[in-house]
Amino acid sequence: MQVNGRRYSKVVCFTLVVWVQSLAWLWPAQAKGTLTETGRLLYRGDFGEAAALAREHLKAHPDDSATRILLARALLAQGNYLGAYAELLRVVRADPMSVDGLYYLGRTSALLSQLEYQELVRVAPDSSRVHQLLAEAYEAQENKAQAEMEYLAALKTGPPSSEILDALGDLKREAFHFDEAAMYYQRAVKISRQDYGGVYGLGACALFNHDLPTAIAYFRQANGIDPQSSAARLALGDALLQDNQASAAVDELKAAVNIEPDMRQAYSLLARAYKKLGQPQLAQEALKQEEELAKKHEERLERTLDTQRGLILVAPELGQEPPRNPPAENHP
Repeated sequence: MQVNGRRYSKVVCFTLVVWVQSLAWLWPAQAKGTLTETGRLLYRGDFGEAAALAREHLKAHPDDSATRILLARALLAQGNYLGAYAELLRVVRADPMSVDGLYYLGRTSALLSQLEYQELVRVAPDSSRVHQLLAEAYEAQENKAQAEMEYLAALKTGPPSSEILDALGDLKREAFHFDEAAMYYQRAVKISRQDYGGVYGLGACALFNHDLPTAIAYFRQANGIDPQSSAARLALGDALLQDNQASAAVDELKAAVNIEPDMRQAYSLLARAYKKLGQPQLAQEALKQEEELAKKHEERLERTLDTQRGLILVAPELGQEPPRNPPAENHP
């Protein structure tokens, strides 16, 4: 399958422009003097004037991180990504705990990485890596069929890759095509016996097919490859529980929550295991822990939604004065 590198490059460029322009409408909080005027210029889209004013101010006040961040944002809006990166790097080096500096540095780094991807598409539009990149993009968009086509193209144009085989296996497993998924995982494990993704995937396929001894063997192998994998511990505990090995299941499930204390499913399975073992008090405690985690999850979700609502700014028409009391510029 041929990749339209030029079309993909245009899509990437358009995405970058839209994102960069959106940054320019974020109004700085509690700004005064030069900071206020620089922010007003940035807000109105006068990026060149905003950058010039910020640079002039920084000659006398080089340690003013708030103005330097505004300068970086103005440079971003002008398409000077490397210049913005350099300014933000200075902010973070001076203050490693600068929330705004870290935020914009992270976003700028992500933007620069997309530019590198764009260059990759330009240089080698039909390479295995480009197909893989496109597959991951389609997968993120929930376009599984197109993602599979691109992964297959990556497999065809490049050397054997356990990473791509695992990705194909995951797609098939998510679609409940476990036999096809297992074939991909087996090919991945043949390339690398220590391939965690392939071994875990084979265990998951066996578990869904109710082949408990095989599932347990693969999950034990996955745990040997990555002892700190809470997912493999959880899966092994689940398989042992279904195989009526409740005591062994408790050990694995407790290991899973030691690695990841907020793993609700592990507590749910622990309650079932304790109930099988005739330990109702421990079962009740596990259920209570699962309920508390569920409640905390709902509270975090609600706080996230509240934060997102607070960050939604309706941009006034050009030339209109900005709000008198704009929201604080703390963006997660």
